[in-house]
Amino acid sequence: MLDDALNLLFRVFPQLFYGGYSTNWEHARPAAGRAAVLSTLGVVMTAALVCACCHFILNLSLPESFLIGSVVSCTDAASVFSIFRSKNLNLEGNLAPLLEIESGSNDPFSYMLTVITLTVMKGGELGFIWKMVFLQLAVGVGIGAAVGIAGPKIIRKFKFCTDGFDAVFVLAAALTSYALAGILGGNGFLSVYLTGILMGNAKTKNKANVVRFFDNVTILAQIATFFLIGLLSYPSQMVSSLPATLVIILFLTLAARPAMVFILTGRYLKFREKIFVSFAGLRGASSIVFAIFASAGGVYMQSNVFHIVFGLSLMQLHISSGHHWENQKLKDVTLPEGSLAMVIRREDDIIIPKGDTVMMAGDDIAVNVPSFEAANEISLREITIEEDHPWRDKKIRRFTKTTYW
Repeated sequence: MLDDALNLLFRVFPQLFYGGYSTNWEHARPAAGRAAVLSTLGVVMTAALVCACCHFILNLSLPESFLIGSVVSCTDAASVFSIFRSKNLNLEGNLAPLLEIESGSNDPFSYMLTVITLTVMKGGELGFIWKMVFLQLAVGVGIGAAVGIAGPKIIRKFKFCTDGFDAVFVLAAALTSYALAGILGGNGFLSVYLTGILMGNAKTKNKANVVRFFDNVTILAQIATFFLIGLLSYPSQMVSSLPATLVIILFLTLAARPAMVFILTGRYLKFREKIFVSFAGLRGASSIVFAIFASAGGVYMQSNVFHIVFGLSLMQLHISSGHHWENQKLKDVTLPEGSLAMVIRREDDIIIPKGDTVMMAGDDIAVNVPSFEAANEISLREITIEEDHPWRDKKIRRFTKTTYW
C-alpha cells in the first residue's frame, strides 16, 4: 500500500505521465531509438558500474551494492524537462529529445532492477525472476498502448458537459493504466509513460486545459514529495553516510555515467555532445523515492541506503576565509530559492543550523537544493567562440550584459 501511494503521488502523474503527455513525438522520433538504449542497457550498465564501486571500494555485499546501483541508475525527468523546455532553449541535433526521452523512460527500468534485486535478497528463485521481468515489460507495454489508444478515441466520441471533465478523464486514464498494469503483474511506470505519449500526441480537444491542470498537479506533488522526504530524513544519519555518499556521487558523475554514454552512443554523438549528455544525467526525487522502497523492502542492509541516496541530491558549500557569508547569520544570507541548509560541519563538530547560526571560515554547509526551474524571462542559447569572438581569452568575471550581449 505504501509503495502504491508513493508511486501515484510522486512519480506517476507529475513525472512519468505528464512527461510522456507533453513529449512531441515528431520532434523526439529521431532520437527515440538511441534514447531507448540509454534507458534500458544504460540503466543496467550504470547499476553494474556503481555496484562495482560500492563492492570493491566501500566493501558492501554484492546484492546491496547492486541495489544501490539500481536505485541511482535513473535520471530525474522533472529536472531535465524543466531545463530543456525553458524559453528559447535550443540545442544542436537531437540532444534535447534524447535526454527527455531517456529521463522519462529510464524510471521503469530502474524500478524494475530495484524490485528484482530486493526479490533476490529475499531468496527469490531465478525462474520466478525471469517470469517477473517478462510480465513487467510485456504487460506494461500492452496496457500502456491499449489505454493510450483508447483514451483519445473516447474523448473524441463523447462530449463532456464541461471543459474541465477532459482533464478529469485524462487523470482517470492515467490511473487506469497504472492500476491495470500493476494488477496484472506489469510495470506500471512503463505503462503510464507510454499512455502519456500516445494520449499527448493524439488529436483531441481542450489540450490546453489538461496541460494547465497537470501543471498544478505537478507543483502539488513536488511539494508533497519534498515534505515527506524531509519527514524521513535525519541530519545526523546524513552526516554519518556522507563519506559513502561522496564516493558514490563522484564515481557516478565522473566515471559511471560518462562511460555508459560513451560506450552506448558510439558514432551517434560527437565527442562534445557525449560530454554534454554525460553531465546532463541529473539525479533527483526519482532515486530518493526508490530508496524509500528499498529501505522498506524488509531486507537486511549494512548501509543506510535512503540517506546515502538522499545525499546525492545535496550541494556542499565551503565558507573560505574572506567569503561574503563569513561571520553572517544564516537568516541574513540568500540561499538558492527553495533550498534548505541541512547541516554544518565545523572542524570535528556537527552543527544543526538555525536562523541565528553564525557561519565561520572553514565551515562546510550541506544544502538541499530543488530541481532547476527556469523562470519565464530566462532564456538560454548556445554560443560558439570563434577566433574573432569578443569573448575569446576573456575571464568570465569581465563579462557584462551591456558589453557582450
